[in-house]
Amino acid sequence: MANLLIGFRSYKAKKNIETTLMSWGLNHDTIHCELFFTDYLPTQRFSSWNGTGVGFRSVSKENMGKLSEWTFYDLGQDRYYQALYIAQNLQGKGYDLKTAIMSSMGLITNNEDAYFCSEICFNVLFESGLTLLPVKASIVLPHELEIMLQPQFPQVQLIDYIQ
Repeated sequence: MANLLIGFRSYKAKKNIETTLMSWGLNHDTIHCELFFTDYLPTQRFSSWNGTGVGFRSVSKENMGKLSEWTFYDLGQDRYYQALYIAQNLQGKGYDLKTAIMSSMGLITNNEDAYFCSEICFNVLFESGLTLLPVKASIVLPHELEIMLQPQFPQVQLIDYIQ
């Protein structure tokens, strides 16, 4: 079954000095988000990570420990393949630390060649046809994206979707 999920990670899921500072800077517990494409063996995670940039990573039942503290929403099947196509075309872009920091301070900036996590997830979802607020992706923080999606989609457990 090809479901598109989105996951939001609290700093508490991997509590260290880096995640604590991120939570403080964002003024919220939610510090990261990823899209999950469930039609792969293993399921693929898509986001932008500091150090590696935009791309895919595998997830499986064996490495669920890190993901057990996340909040997941099922975005359905309707836009799965469109979102996957868009994500594949964004692979290899850089991580935009500057814009991530500026956005957390309420400042608007934009880098067309690099993205932070909620910016890339917002872009993929918006471009795939999901109705979201008409705002610049570069100002959307992870917890703000969750607030946009929460009323529209059911909260689920990722373990139920892992193959």
